[in-house]
Amino acid sequence: MNITRFIFASSASLIMLSSASAGGLYLREYGQPSQGTAGSGSNVLAEDASTAFENPAGVFNLESDSEWMATGIVLYSSTEFSQDSNNDVTGGNGGDAGGLLAGGALFHARKLDDKWGLTFSLNSVAGSALDYDNDFVGRYTGDEVELLTVTLLSNVAYKVNDKLSIAAGPTILYGQLDL
Repeated sequence: MNITRFIFASSASLIMLSSASAGGLYLREYGQPSQGTAGSGSNVLAEDASTAFENPAGVFNLESDSEWMATGIVLYSSTEFSQDSNNDVTGGNGGDAGGLLAGGALFHARKLDDKWGLTFSLNSVAGSALDYDNDFVGRYTGDEVELLTVTLLSNVAYKVNDKLSIAAGPTILYGQLDL
């Protein structure tokens, strides 16, 4: 298959898609100092041990040879559903399905010498907790959701020169969804 047909086939399938149900949650809020940037540039910041998650090759930009950081955060969400007149299922709007969520992370960045470094991070990149009332109009799809993920990253970093560093390592992601 040539590239022209592939692009056409992909475009055609997207155009013919009439409806979809999907959801995705990515939490950038795990309590690190760069959270104040609202995510802007967080992949290039290397100011503290949290670089172990966003930019592990940034270990060479840290002032000290070894840094640890433990973070915590409490989030409050307010989630309400608005039904419209096209709905033929009886039930209410479900009330406020949100609530309190706690999160946190652990980061470590260490320079072994002028050329090699190690990084480690443990955090959650996705999570949710929703609990709608029992008469929720969407109760046949789901009225309670609990999503928990735990991500473990461990990287080896190498400083090629003063302008280029690289890092590589495994990512282990555990997820549990109760619906």
